Amino acid sequence: MLFKRNRRQIFAIGLMLTASFAESPATEGSCPPSQPECKPAVAAATTPQAAHKRKVLIIHSYTSEYPWVRKLREGIFEEVNQLPMEQRPEIYEEQLDAARLGKAAIADHVAEHMTQKYASVAFDAVFTELQDAAIFLLERPRLFPGVPRYYFDFTAQSLPTDRPSEGTFVTLPSDWKITLQTILDVLPQTRRIVIIGDKWTEHPQSRIQAIKSIADHFVGKVELEYWEDIVFDELFEQVQHLPKDNAILYISTFRDRLGNKGIPAMVAPKLSQIASVPVFIVADSFVNPASLGGYMVSADKEGHLIGRIIAAGNDKPLQMTPDEFREALNGYYFEDSQLKRWGIPDERLPKGSVILNREKSLWESYRVYIVAVLVAFALESLLIVTLIRSNRRRKHAEAEILRYSGHLEEMVKARTAELAEAKLRAEQANRAKSQFLANMSHELRTPLNAILGFSGLMQRLPDISDSQREYLAIINRSGEHLLRLINDVLDMAKIEAGRIVLEIAAFDLSALVRDITDMMQVRAEEKGLQLLLDQSSQFPRLIRGDEGKLRQIITNLLGNAIKFTQQGGVTLRLDVRVKADVQWLILEVEDSGFGIAAADLARVFDAFVQAGKTSAHQGTGLGLAISRQFVQLMGGDLSVDSTLGKGSVFRAEFPVELAAESEILARLPEHGPVAGLEPGQADCRILIVEDQPENQQLLQKLLESVGFQVKIAENGREGVELFQSWSPHFIWMDRRMPVMDGVEATQRIRKLNGGQAVKIVALTASAFKEQQQEMLDAGMDDFVRKPYRFDEIYDCMAKHLGIKYRYDTDAAEAKDENLTELSTDRLAQLPAALRQDLRNALETLDTEDTMAIIQQIGQIDEKLGHTLSRLADCFDYQPILDALDSANSR
Repeated sequence: MLFKRNRRQIFAIGLMLTASFAESPATEGSCPPSQPECKPAVAAATTPQAAHKRKVLIIHSYTSEYPWVRKLREGIFEEVNQLPMEQRPEIYEEQLDAARLGKAAIADHVAEHMTQKYASVAFDAVFTELQDAAIFLLERPRLFPGVPRYYFDFTAQSLPTDRPSEGTFVTLPSDWKITLQTILDVLPQTRRIVIIGDKWTEHPQSRIQAIKSIADHFVGKVELEYWEDIVFDELFEQVQHLPKDNAILYISTFRDRLGNKGIPAMVAPKLSQIASVPVFIVADSFVNPASLGGYMVSADKEGHLIGRIIAAGNDKPLQMTPDEFREALNGYYFEDSQLKRWGIPDERLPKGSVILNREKSLWESYRVYIVAVLVAFALESLLIVTLIRSNRRRKHAEAEILRYSGHLEEMVKARTAELAEAKLRAEQANRAKSQFLANMSHELRTPLNAILGFSGLMQRLPDISDSQREYLAIINRSGEHLLRLINDVLDMAKIEAGRIVLEIAAFDLSALVRDITDMMQVRAEEKGLQLLLDQSSQFPRLIRGDEGKLRQIITNLLGNAIKFTQQGGVTLRLDVRVKADVQWLILEVEDSGFGIAAADLARVFDAFVQAGKTSAHQGTGLGLAISRQFVQLMGGDLSVDSTLGKGSVFRAEFPVELAAESEILARLPEHGPVAGLEPGQADCRILIVEDQPENQQLLQKLLESVGFQVKIAENGREGVELFQSWSPHFIWMDRRMPVMDGVEATQRIRKLNGGQAVKIVALTASAFKEQQQEMLDAGMDDFVRKPYRFDEIYDCMAKHLGIKYRYDTDAAEAKDENLTELSTDRLAQLPAALRQDLRNALETLDTEDTMAIIQQIGQIDEKLGHTLSRLADCFDYQPILDALDSANSR
């Protein structure tokens, strides 16, 4: 980057900020350009202890709606927020809106307003960004007197004699030779480059003059034509008819010959969409799916540089040459869809080019797992249908018994044999059903163990993209949901027998709702539907209840609504009401779908029933029946109100108990994921006895990744032989295997020399306690059910072997940070005006203003901003208002 000190000279200066701007102003250094050791210097972001909170003002030429400003601000705050909270400076911002108002409108009354606004603020530095803000500050030397000034992206060729030259001037390091050569490299057939920029604005003119100064280098290679005397409508018409051997280099256009204003970030996309030839751009704020790209300067990178300067100390300056600054702030960026549009192969792109918006499809990356999930869903449907039909046969047999028992005594005697036979058939059907459930449980849980395990392992890989990590998270959540469905279906027999019970525990209801809506949002977007969440300010965040059953209720209702809605949207409403001093949760799902006829409403909650237009939709018709049973089990009811052709509203009401945040904390893990074994422990030999290759591979990777020695046996007989030859300390034993199952293998090992000392734990997909007790009776020490979570494996081994692990502490730290209590002391330290603005926004229920003010607070106090945002997301306004009252009373 090139630094200017006065009107006529360009110096390489050492830009070093002092440890505290308040104690001594920033200084400017200079050295003769002839000395090769002279390099521009930017202080590294290693800030010493500051005596007070530094204050910095940034004056933007345009508003944050302008893409350049938005990207630049993101870069600044990413750098500043890396500092510890106590060392972060207070950053104030002003936006002049020069693109809309023009320079003439930025008059002295704006400066007077700033003088009054910041009369009590002693700034340590002032930064201007883009040309208009620089001129505004240069023309007003009495504004912020004595404060060091930094003018970024300064493009004026010289300073008038009546303007002071104090301050540091920074220009973006464009290299127009590289810019033009990039076009010729990417499009070698180009014979003419049309350069577009208006001649009524200083910024594009300075760039065009720079291009003209190096045009001699391209004589004989390509013709350069400059379109400066433009009218926007004529420009848009002309670019549609350019010959194929032309290319466009769009500089920037702020106004045309008729005085019409044009924001470059809006003009560039339109040019790119309608032009008959590729459009190259010079700034990343113009990037859009219609622009091809090119060699360009980056607003985000400039923001990072400003942030580093704001946060910098003077003890370790970062030395960079002008070429290094140019490479640091420029880059080659190209849009994938435009490369395909113009038939440009990757081989033509310059080395180090970044191709935007190119990634593998979800199907290409994870089709094996997607197919596995679909197969599991199909098996689940078969299980449900078979279970219900079996239950119906059993009920029919029992009804026959009851009907015959009412007959006359002589009829009873005559039919005794028949009744005994019918009872025998019913018992046989029950035994067959139990055996079927046991087999299906194993067949479903075994592939689910691999799906959840490998998707969890892939989420830990460091080299996957954010979108791939998001897709893996969706697969993992869907698999977890499927597992919960299987568990619930296997317990349906207990519902009829009156043996099902609620599993009451404290949980975060808001997090549950967000998790479900995030998962359902994908389905809604695929159908072009809106999925809206409407919850009242009194809605409780932390409750005690059965989280799994409530998850299935909400998922079933939302899934049905999306399935039977073709246009419009689906709304999930959450509210709470008090009945007889008990809080009742009100849950409504409204859709704009087909609706349900009045004749079908009475049977909509029956099993195997799908009311309305169902020809295009597949399903078992069990979702609503199961949901209503669960709501009634919770002490409430599920009802429906529907109008044919307009949509339906399903409404669930049931009592809930409020929970304390300490209960949620108690359920969270105290440490992060296992990172390895603690040093100094003896080596442990682990034997895996498992016949499924996927499960072998998953468990082997889990154990070897933390330092265990592992061997694998594919059946019980091989497991017995390996125990005799290798003497493992711990055995993971699958129950169902060919040749010899896990129960028999365990019994044989226990009879061998050393067999009583080894720890044997069953890995089972069984859902029935009877089979689990059978494994314990065979001599196993414990069991873990498939699909298992990684921590269950590690915790079980720690329990039986007494080993200790090293943990990744990030998760525990995140727990403490995410559940920070609202601090009245932190609120009291905020400016009184900012606290009053927050109160006004909360009392008027203005959610947009509320979140904007909380964002400002987060820039001052990140933890306080996070806590306020968490409460506001849940519409939990009352604790914030109470804390404001306490802070104001101090």
